[in-house]
Amino acid sequence: MTILGPDGRPVSSRMLRREEVDEDSAYHSSHRETRATGLTPYRLGAILRAADDGDVLAYMTLAEEIEERDHHYRSVLGTRKMVVSQLDPEVEPADDSAQALRIAEDVRELVEAPEFCDLLFHGLDGVSKGYSIVENLWETSERDWWPRRYRWLDPRWFRVDPKNLRVLRLEDGGQGRIIDPHKIVMFTPLLKSGLPLRAGLARLAASAYLCKSFTVRDLMRFLEIYGMPVRVGKYPAGGGAAESKARKRLFDVLRRVGTDATFAIPDDVEIEFRDAMKGGEAGAFLGTAECWDRQMSKLVLGQTSSADGTAGNYKAADQHKGVRLDIQKHDARTLIAQVSRQLIRAFVSFNHGPQRRYPKVTLPVPDNEDIAKLANAVGTLVDRGLEVSQDQVLRRLGFARPQQGEKLLERSKSGSPAAPGTEPEEPEEEPSEEEETDET
Repeated sequence: MTILGPDGRPVSSRMLRREEVDEDSAYHSSHRETRATGLTPYRLGAILRAADDGDVLAYMTLAEEIEERDHHYRSVLGTRKMVVSQLDPEVEPADDSAQALRIAEDVRELVEAPEFCDLLFHGLDGVSKGYSIVENLWETSERDWWPRRYRWLDPRWFRVDPKNLRVLRLEDGGQGRIIDPHKIVMFTPLLKSGLPLRAGLARLAASAYLCKSFTVRDLMRFLEIYGMPVRVGKYPAGGGAAESKARKRLFDVLRRVGTDATFAIPDDVEIEFRDAMKGGEAGAFLGTAECWDRQMSKLVLGQTSSADGTAGNYKAADQHKGVRLDIQKHDARTLIAQVSRQLIRAFVSFNHGPQRRYPKVTLPVPDNEDIAKLANAVGTLVDRGLEVSQDQVLRRLGFARPQQGEKLLERSKSGSPAAPGTEPEEPEEEPSEEEETDET
């Protein structure tokens, strides 16, 4: 059976089954070289200039190491990825035809699979590095083609075309090999206009990491010297061999005080413990490190209140939530648009043939709003004649349209919904006029 891509051209089934990268042989000695250790402003500048010329190995290694070494950057970047990868996709058919509904159902099954969450998370690695490549490992049973899993490909396995700095080639020891587009999903986040390599957040995070590493290094050196109490010993000065012997014995005792905390001294020797530093002397180092952490939070999340727990008024905190929500919506929109173009269309074409229109897949982000106020406002407007779409209201409330056969909530006598499966109470019958006459 001939497999057609979205453009109507035949696609090799052998190519779809093949794994593009052999992980056992992909890593070589250059990938194990560290770039973050001993990083200096001069070395950082050289790494960024090399990346601008198309040599991305050192830059991608540094970006990976910053995420592995800096606790704060790892935390805020992971938060930005997870708030998008955990969203529930929604699928809308291209039209109301039976074929479109059948295609939409297959796509819905694809995006609701547990592996699809892995694709979204791996794709968002491009937020830090400028691009991310995920390989689709296709499998077939009888006629249907499905991705059995999605594998993140290390960006260090690729080289950038030095002419346009956009086309990626898989490293093969020569000029590099271009991977078939049906095999991969390449995500380039829209964080900055221009080249993807210059848009990744790791480019800015590298300078913050460098300055923070100097601060942390100085802080640890300061604590090593001044953090422990100073031990001062006194011995009788007598001169000659006796004084030298007493001084040597005293130094041995002082060393044991710092390690074993047990010692024995003669009654004529005095040891005094003095505080090394006052409470605020290390504050300059800690304040500088926290300052760079706040810059990381602004870079990744657009604000500092949720990541650093800084105090502020309610209005400022609410505005910060809005900034973070805007970033989440932007990441979700750009990510699912590129996934739909590169994966969803290929999936539909492989199994149903090329289509004029394809299902629409979205990652809706629920707004943090007062549901009770929204419901009251909608109810009032509907009572005054405003026509409101049910689907739009359901999306705003975060509810999905009920499927056929599901139990539905029913209105009770008081107007509040009754639990599913319960019978609404029957209203009491008012006595008729004849009954009232008989009673009188």
